Amino acid sequence: MNVNKIILSGNLVKDMEVKVNKDLIIGEFTIANNQRIGNDEEQTTFLKCVIFGKRVEALEQYLVKGAKVLVDGRLSINQVKNDEDIWNTYVSLYVDGLEIEKFVQEEEKP
Repeated sequence: MNVNKIILSGNLVKDMEVKVNKDLIIGEFTIANNQRIGNDEEQTTFLKCVIFGKRVEALEQYLVKGAKVLVDGRLSINQVKNDEDIWNTYVSLYVDGLEIEKFVQEEEKP
């Protein structure tokens, strides 16, 4: 059996985008995860997260720029060839669970 489970925390870099594809509601947001490397250096990883269904509507007002979240889900890596025959790689986290660690009020938004 193979396991594909990612747990990551970070801050939203912008408000969640909501899309409707036929009858499916899709929410997409990007989080920035900061990690310390060595003594003084910090590395930031940006990861696109995707969430589906009624949870999108319920969470839309909370998943805004600056909110700190803890997400878990399945990592997806896809390659798509563009019009110039160049392969582009897309990495996403399909969210199973989400916990908001820090809420952001409208007046607090960066």
